[in-house]
Amino acid sequence: MTTKPLSCVLLSLVVAASRTARACTDEICGNGIDDDCDSVVDNCSVSVEDADLRVFGSRDGHAVASAMSGSWSDTVDTGDLTGDGTVDLLFASWKWNTSNGAVYIADGATRPTTLDDAIAVSAVNDAFFGFSIDAGDANGDGFDDLLVGSPAASTERAQLFLGPITADLSAGEAVADFTNARGEWTGWDVDVVPDFDGDGAADVTVGAINYWGGKVFVAPGVSSGTVELRNEATYSYQGPERGTGLGSHTVEMGDHDGDGIDDLALGTDAGAFRVNAAVYVIDGGGSPGDYWADSVAAATIVDDGGEAPRVYLGSSLFGDDIDGDGFSDLLVSAIAAGPDSAGVVYGFLGPLSGALWRRDADVHWESAGGAYTWFGQTVSTGDADGDGTRDVLISGGEGAFLDLGAETAGVITSDALVHFERRIAGNTYTGASFVPDWTGDGADEVAIVLPDVHVAGEVHGAEYIFDSDGRF
Repeated sequence: MTTKPLSCVLLSLVVAASRTARACTDEICGNGIDDDCDSVVDNCSVSVEDADLRVFGSRDGHAVASAMSGSWSDTVDTGDLTGDGTVDLLFASWKWNTSNGAVYIADGATRPTTLDDAIAVSAVNDAFFGFSIDAGDANGDGFDDLLVGSPAASTERAQLFLGPITADLSAGEAVADFTNARGEWTGWDVDVVPDFDGDGAADVTVGAINYWGGKVFVAPGVSSGTVELRNEATYSYQGPERGTGLGSHTVEMGDHDGDGIDDLALGTDAGAFRVNAAVYVIDGGGSPGDYWADSVAAATIVDDGGEAPRVYLGSSLFGDDIDGDGFSDLLVSAIAAGPDSAGVVYGFLGPLSGALWRRDADVHWESAGGAYTWFGQTVSTGDADGDGTRDVLISGGEGAFLDLGAETAGVITSDALVHFERRIAGNTYTGASFVPDWTGDGADEVAIVLPDVHVAGEVHGAEYIFDSDGRF
């Protein structure tokens, strides 16, 4: 047998190592490699400057998502409002110090880059028109419709506009006005629910947070004319204590208990001056009537009081089946919880029942940033990489964070996620949502909203769309 000298063996090892050695570089999205050598794969950074489409506000001085409530999930949405088979972007533009609110529809087929080229649904002398919005097929005709909340003292209502919407509309052209007594801030939050009462038709929800402890009304989606919610709603759910502000956040969470009927998650005012903010899971299909939310809830999620008051439990809510077991799950954010009060999103896997503390969540997403970065301003789910599993998108003061293949257990910190960086000076408000498969590649696009973007010295706001196209 012939053996090589030790020097030759060492030289061969060095050559082999040099061939396989890899220098640490910036993390690259979607390649499945730990490029930056931090033992985490695909925790890459993406700048809004690299977006595939940017939509800037400018029409009549209105800004993209110019709400002042800090809840951008209520002022940005998607749906096929024009009826052409492509997903459209919806932007609400309201402000307390302007006279006219508006909702803009950016047609997905033409992809406009400014609100000047968008369709406007607007109100005169109603600055709060568009405070909350949602899209869905309310009347069952196969076309998405637009539901708009306006909780200002002069109006206090929600309005339904039937699709397809292909030209500008005024508030006076709504097919239905959902009204209530003055002073109750009706229209603070609105949602179109596929079927809550079990009759096979869609319903709408309208929050009125100033009604004693707050109230959520549920009415038929086929409504028309003036609907006096106090007398004509199918259901109403009232908050258990004065000032709790039930209805500040309401979400159609899908079917968490497997009975085939959609369920609701109702949140109290996350910023109320009380420790135990709550989220109530209400099963669909019950008998019509007026109820105390806490007495009929299938599950109640509360703050456990282990940290300083006002962790803002319920800052954002989202329902979806993230673990693929056929039962809807619920994501609940608290933007001042966790280390440094930087924010946490809690994931509760369905079916849900009984009394739950927020720390009972099956999975936690936590901010790795500094104090009060407001991680969890918005939370939503989609499929950014087209692999058939749900991904979670969370926004905060440092931008937005994407968890590919949503975790269903443990604690995940934001530094292990894809990071969409703001890189734009301004305040700490950021919104984020998925756009259902614009490009036809089988994956959803990601939208980042910065309402504080300045153009030529004026606040215009902007939404940045990132096409999937294998990016993730």
